[in-house]
Amino acid sequence: MQNEYTFSAFVFDNVVLVLKEGLRGVRHLSLYARSLGLRVTAHLPGFIRRPTRSAVLHVDHLAEKVERRTSDVVHHYLDPEITRDSETATFAKILIRENAAVLFAKTTYDNLKITLEYLSPTLEVNDKFFISEMLSACAYRKSAAHFNAFEKDCTKAGFLVAQLIRQGVIRTRKSKNAVKSSELNVIQLVKVSCFAHMLWLVIAREYLPERERDLLYACCDLSVVIFEQIEEAGDDPQMLGELLKVHAEII
Repeated sequence: MQNEYTFSAFVFDNVVLVLKEGLRGVRHLSLYARSLGLRVTAHLPGFIRRPTRSAVLHVDHLAEKVERRTSDVVHHYLDPEITRDSETATFAKILIRENAAVLFAKTTYDNLKITLEYLSPTLEVNDKFFISEMLSACAYRKSAAHFNAFEKDCTKAGFLVAQLIRQGVIRTRKSKNAVKSSELNVIQLVKVSCFAHMLWLVIAREYLPERERDLLYACCDLSVVIFEQIEEAGDDPQMLGELLKVHAEII
């Protein structure tokens, strides 16, 4: 029940959040180490490359094994299939839940996995990113402290767009806030992904599982089109909220 979110449930949810973050971090670092090792080896002189090739391949094999095992643990035990349900499909419903920060973080992780994969080819980004579910929860909690000052849910959602970006929920291979990248298309990818995710959440609708992914794709496409307006809004929650409100009505 919604009003039966106990302290023990809160502790359990947050312990699971920490475990998932740790396992995903191991997986992310192993993939980064593997790709870095292969890139470095490729540029070594031939007489050095040959004796080190077997060692690099051995490390690569171990990294791949670690990635596979940690991925299995996260997906099968802590974070099964990407979830979509009527209780987490809209921002208004998340707001009234006592475990709102955890639900928001889970939905954010699920959505950003999709938006980053979908938008990367469009924005010509060929890279992998780490999505922090823990920082998503932190972004929600920091935002919630200001929610009383914002009467409209769309303004609260606008504040969250800014917080997701500022907190570095989307991180680079080197575990840095991706929005601080020197590549403009990566910065655009981060901002558009976070905006598209919140746009999906603020759309008032009847929940239909079969159309939710396509709806998120539509939010991505529209967010790319209005990127200049998103940039102009900066981190102003009112301006971002108004953008979300107007375009949620369009979709």
